[in-house]
Amino acid sequence: MRRLYHWTSLSIVSALVFGLAVFAVSPRADVELAVSYEGGEAIGIFLVRPLTLAELTADADVVVVARVAGISSRRLAHRLETDIEILVERFIKGYVDGDDLELTLPGGRIDDLQVLVGGMPSFREREEVILFLDETPDGRMQLVGGFQGKLSVGAGPGRRVREIGMSIDAFERQVREGFSEEFRIPDPSGTPELTTRPLDAIRWPNNAPMSYYINLDSNRPEGVLADAMAVEIASAFKTWEDVASSTVAFTYGGDGYRDGKDHVDGYNDIVWGQPSDFPSSGTLGLTSLTWVGDSFVEADVMLNPVHDWSTDGIDDFDLQTVVLHEIGHFLGLGHTGNGEAVMYVSYNGIRRELGQEDVEDISALYPVEGGPIVTPSAPPGLVFNVDLLPGWNLVEMQGIRCIPLSEAIASFHTVDMLGAVWRFVDSKQSWVGFDPTAPDALNGLSQVCANTIMWIHVSSAASWTIGP
Repeated sequence: MRRLYHWTSLSIVSALVFGLAVFAVSPRADVELAVSYEGGEAIGIFLVRPLTLAELTADADVVVVARVAGISSRRLAHRLETDIEILVERFIKGYVDGDDLELTLPGGRIDDLQVLVGGMPSFREREEVILFLDETPDGRMQLVGGFQGKLSVGAGPGRRVREIGMSIDAFERQVREGFSEEFRIPDPSGTPELTTRPLDAIRWPNNAPMSYYINLDSNRPEGVLADAMAVEIASAFKTWEDVASSTVAFTYGGDGYRDGKDHVDGYNDIVWGQPSDFPSSGTLGLTSLTWVGDSFVEADVMLNPVHDWSTDGIDDFDLQTVVLHEIGHFLGLGHTGNGEAVMYVSYNGIRRELGQEDVEDISALYPVEGGPIVTPSAPPGLVFNVDLLPGWNLVEMQGIRCIPLSEAIASFHTVDMLGAVWRFVDSKQSWVGFDPTAPDALNGLSQVCANTIMWIHVSSAASWTIGP
């Protein structure tokens, strides 16, 4: 697959973001986004049914262009919350008194303690954003559609809304007049920051058995019997345990009574949530992770009771399949685009056995001491090909992970035609470039990665292929 955007037609631009794990209903290429307040790390991927911008606009009481003025996390007993201070620059839709707004989101970071909770977007201080907001019954403002209710205004050429590539002026007009196309936030699956499988920077310590607790009663759907639920969840944990080349081990701690929202209480809970706990009605389950330094200390899995669930492995949404997927996130695995894997990015029918890729990934993350070294196989589609037009080209990398820029440039069929490469680096909120005629000290771009957006200048038509 390839995507090429010449400078005269900037259409869709993907944003690099970090995230957490959620399992959603739609088998389509759904939206993924980060749950990472300033300084947060990447743990897995977030997935929900995408809303169009027309739907977001219709559901919002207020749409604003604003700047993030401050971010502060605080601990409340066994929970972390983060306050996002928003300075409104202008209202596109609706109005509320005052120029200052505050959003309170679950999760956050205090020193080495970090909690990522599914459904929330990333924010950075001084970042310019577009927010879709509605007012709660108690007068607070909240994001519409969870993470989908926040878009970023890029600092690159043209001040475009980064997630869709539209100029901010055109975006504001369409909010007021109605979107002429069904714009959705594009799917950035495959970016190394999102799909580093396995996520080997953070893991459970000492390969010791991990305890888990099941709340069999609170919010359980009528069609799911408690005994059947316990059996299905235990079977899902055992499937991961049975990987001979991995040290993963679990122990059942007992029946739980907690609601799964306390992410710093030391209990790994499997619970049924409430509809309001999920960023989208299409979400089947979400996993929240807590870690200190490079070690997980807690994981909580929440299941959405509004769907039709089954425990017989025949129809509806199979409980064991969803829990098996969420346990992968519990262990630190991200999503994959491999439809044969349990860790596929969305619900893909009943799947109660691990795929080969799942086995490789968990074995690489938790290897048996003295056993064979297991290296995750390369994902399919490691070929990138694009034809470049003379002048500036806006190119979205597809089908590759990060490779050194020198290797990428060497693969040009007409390398002497290369003038410059520029890539927007989300973490720096700036463009980083490479000019083959400039001294090394002035070239900040050292690698190219899947699903990143780059400006590439060539003096004449050129063909560029990366891969076998």
